[in-house]
Amino acid sequence: MSVNVNLHSLVKDGFTDGAKYDQHRPEYAEECVTCIARMLSTNFETTKEEESYSDRACDILELGAGTGMLTKRLSTLLPKEKRLIASEPMPDFFNTLQRNCPTVNAKQHSAESIPLPDNSVEGIVAAQSFHWFANEKALSEMLRVLKPKGNIVLVWNIQDRQTDWVRIIRDTYLQKEFIPDEISYDSFKWKDVLNNCNAIGLQESKILDYPSIQYSVDGLIELYSTMSVISQKSPDDKQRVLADLRHVLSTHPDTVGKDILYLPHYIDLQHYIKR
Repeated sequence: MSVNVNLHSLVKDGFTDGAKYDQHRPEYAEECVTCIARMLSTNFETTKEEESYSDRACDILELGAGTGMLTKRLSTLLPKEKRLIASEPMPDFFNTLQRNCPTVNAKQHSAESIPLPDNSVEGIVAAQSFHWFANEKALSEMLRVLKPKGNIVLVWNIQDRQTDWVRIIRDTYLQKEFIPDEISYDSFKWKDVLNNCNAIGLQESKILDYPSIQYSVDGLIELYSTMSVISQKSPDDKQRVLADLRHVLSTHPDTVGKDILYLPHYIDLQHYIKR
């Protein structure tokens, strides 16, 4: 299947190595996955006809599932009777998703074109991805397939910029490429898209702690190399940016001379309900 032409170039060119992403990106904390499972299993409405309809498309749809980092955890926490579909548009990420989650029904499609019937899904979850497709077309598709009182759960693992060297690192590589506000998590334009939609309402907003993740210096550089803004660059430009990041780590007073670094995170968890 060809890559959806509507995907932003930072997605099409930046997310092409699923195995490397899967190796270096942080997993989702247990408390976070438990909260997501709870949020996806509440508040939706069903009619008697729907309750007896055994050929429904699915109960939970994951959009932008990537390599399945949330999928494999979530699939073990959802009730056994819940039918989960994990979708991912990028070919290599989709292949990695299938390998990582062989028992999950995986489909390759974008959020702007969901091949499911109207009012067929109880909950939609997007992990580390909604900001990439936070637009009216995608949200319209999500609401089309979502049942009344259905859930939309959005989650991000966020590096904590209150730590000075993390802020400098992120500023260093973000300065190397302009990221439009409409696809940036940090601009919170994705939140405007949701808040401007009368068909949904915010049910719950949570910031959860995430234990600091231990990295070697080389491991941390590998992590940053999976960021789309860096991974989509030419080999020479990519190496220059990574060298800049390594220079920050070798000179900042909080990281200089250290073999092991602890990268602080927090979790942004948002729960909306279709009215």
